[in-house]
Formats: sequence, structure tokens, C-alpha cells
Amino acid sequence: MLAGAPAWLPAAAVLGGPILAAVAGNVVGGYHGPVFVVLTIVFAGVATAAATPNGRWWVVPALPPVAWLVAAAAELSWHNPPYPDTKAKAVGLVHATTNVFPVIIASLVVMGLVIVSAVMRDRQSGQNQSSRQNQSSRQSGPSRQGQRSRQGQPSRQGGGRRG
Repeated sequence: MLAGAPAWLPAAAVLGGPILAAVAGNVVGGYHGPVFVVLTIVFAGVATAAATPNGRWWVVPALPPVAWLVAAAAELSWHNPPYPDTKAKAVGLVHATTNVFPVIIASLVVMGLVIVSAVMRDRQSGQNQSSRQNQSSRQSGPSRQGQRSRQGQPSRQGGGRRG
């Protein structure tokens, strides 16, 4: 969908987007705040738009674990005060999961919308191309169209059955 996008952009956006979002969120004031939410969703959409149709098969499923890992690492690293023991860290992981889950859902919805719009655009451009081909075949005359319709038919020479 992003014409001329470099091949590395989907991977960079889906992997680096949540990291950049968490760092920027931490600088602004909250690593799970609105900056993290908006940037993660925007990078998810960019990654999907920049991916090829085959590339979308790995971009979409890659986002949830990447976003969760970034959120978990941010929660355990930047929580103030730091978690004192393993039990507290487990509670921190629950907090990270509950904070990032809506972000993952919103990102997947945006990714789905980007895919639907790309598929619709591709179908419309395919219909435009087929209508142009139909117009050109009408202009070229019936003999050319008749040749096209007979190309896939078996030869009728040497008829009869072999027994």
C-alpha cells in the first residue's frame, strides 16, 4: 500500500515501533501512557501498509508478542519504586499485560482495516484493468476475441474415438 517503501520498513516498524513508543512515553511521563498507545498503533498501521500481501502474514502475528514483551520490559525496568521481589515482579507483569492488551487489540483492528483497504484497492484496480482489457478486445474485432475463446479448447482434428 505504501508505494516504494523499503523492504526493511515493515520489520522496523513492527519491532521498533513499540520500543520507540515505550521510550518516548517514558520521556513524556508514562511508559504505558497515551504516547505509547498512539505510537504503537501508528507503527502497526505503517508496518502493515508497507508490507507486501505475503509479508502481512508475519507482520500481523508479530505485533502482539513484541508489544507485550516491550510493555513487560518497560514495567519491570522503569517502575518506580522498583519491584523488590519475584512476587512483586509477577504483579508487575500482570499490570503490563492489562495495560498493553487494549493497545494490542486497537493495533490489530487498525492492521485489519489497512489490510481490508489494500485488498479493496487491489480488487478495484483489477476490475479497472479487466474492464480496459474488455474494451480493447471489443475494439479489436470479433476475430481476435474468437481466437481467444478457442485457445483452451482441444483440437477437433483427427476426430473419432480410439478403441
